Amino acid sequence: MRRPTGCVVIVAHNRPDYLERAVRSALNQDISRSRYDVIVSKNFSIETQDQWLSDSGVRVLLNDSPLWGAMADKAIRGVAGDVILFLDDDDEFDSHKLGRVLGWFETYPSLGYVHNAMRWIDDAGCLLPVRELRQPLTPIVLRPPKPQDLSRLRGVNADMNNSCISISRRMYDNCAGNLPKLAANCDEFLFYCALTSGLDFVADSAALTSYRVHASTSRARGSFGAYMERKRLQSEGYFESFRMMTEASRGTPFEKAAIASAAFASAEFSIATGWKARPGFSGKDLLSILSGSDLRSLLYRFPAGLLAFASRLAPVQMAKVYYRFRDTPATMRVASRL
Repeated sequence: MRRPTGCVVIVAHNRPDYLERAVRSALNQDISRSRYDVIVSKNFSIETQDQWLSDSGVRVLLNDSPLWGAMADKAIRGVAGDVILFLDDDDEFDSHKLGRVLGWFETYPSLGYVHNAMRWIDDAGCLLPVRELRQPLTPIVLRPPKPQDLSRLRGVNADMNNSCISISRRMYDNCAGNLPKLAANCDEFLFYCALTSGLDFVADSAALTSYRVHASTSRARGSFGAYMERKRLQSEGYFESFRMMTEASRGTPFEKAAIASAAFASAEFSIATGWKARPGFSGKDLLSILSGSDLRSLLYRFPAGLLAFASRLAPVQMAKVYYRFRDTPATMRVASRL
């Protein structure tokens, strides 16, 4: 039986600072380079960096699209490989990542999606203290996932971070039509593609990705006003991704859950932007949340549904209250144990 091959797809958009570290981590693997390729899709050119990438056997595609999905899609179409491993330009792979992920796809020929656990690093690459983020203690293998598995997968954040996600070429073919349209929320879109594909699913407990926290990441610390402005700028791309996600879920057992996730996003963006996000949160969204969510999701995320209405009166204050409550260790611990 032929062993699966891989392709590491790195997307870099207006951010060259960490790219070489990401590429080095993809090259520094404990399996033969003959089993995988590395391709970088970026919208900038730096002569010395491009020469180093070429000398390292890395293929480079220049792409001026503003959409993450379009840049990733062009790279995927340009290379072979049975398994596609995504890596953001500011993250890094563990040296065992390729071997372990390809091993999963070799063990389960009908596997469509693997999500691995992660660790946090700072700007210099030093490990940060463990954060209050639930991750699997042992690997979760679902053949394939069912609606009752959704809360368990969300509970271990199996829909978070592009650099933790690997998909089969077969799963890519299922969602290739929508991938080039994605500007944001790509990780959750791929997660729902996996759920509705009918293929097997693995949430791995091994921390094979280092997630870098720095000034331009979505989770970086900074002024609350700056955070709200980032959310406002992101909202349009997020809403479009949720629209495609819900359309792809129509007629599947995951349809209600996808609609509820879109409603949650509407609530959170309404809060974070002081009701400037469009479309805003509505009563229909609240009904979608109530009908398509389980108890764990409601405990962890339901404050968005209520506070979105209050945000009309005091948007900044309500946003602060919501995020302070949602991100407290106590709230996360209780939700993860349900």
